[in-house]
Amino acid sequence: MIGKIRGEWRTLMSLVAAICLSFGAAPCFAQEKSDDLKALQKERRELLSEVAAGKTKLYLESPGSQFVGPSLQEVFHAERESFKADLDYFDNSEERIQAIEKHKKAADSLLELAKGLVASARENRLAEFQAKAYTLEVQIELVKEKRKQGK
Repeated sequence: MIGKIRGEWRTLMSLVAAICLSFGAAPCFAQEKSDDLKALQKERRELLSEVAAGKTKLYLESPGSQFVGPSLQEVFHAERESFKADLDYFDNSEERIQAIEKHKKAADSLLELAKGLVASARENRLAEFQAKAYTLEVQIELVKEKRKQGK
């Protein structure tokens, strides 16, 4: 009888140990996955930021040269992708607001550029509308983030 109780006790203790280990390992695994995700998001953010800056620079330098640079639509797309990457990367509300404000300045500059290109007949009004839509997208995210923070 005592042998049977000891056998059941060992089985029970093994089961309890397995459960405890599984609960203890889960947060560690979740943290590791979180760190991996953060590293990937950081790399994506850095790359897309470089792409946006590079395309904008190439676009501004290409008019009048024989080099065919990116289109204004490609610049808008690169800026939007960089913006989305920043939103994905930053968890802290203050950091998100800073990133959004940085993108708002870039969006405002693109809008002014598009208006100038429309005025000089180098682009049509759709470019201005696209720039305005992007500016509004950034402003909407800024308002949402500030509301979360209570500002």
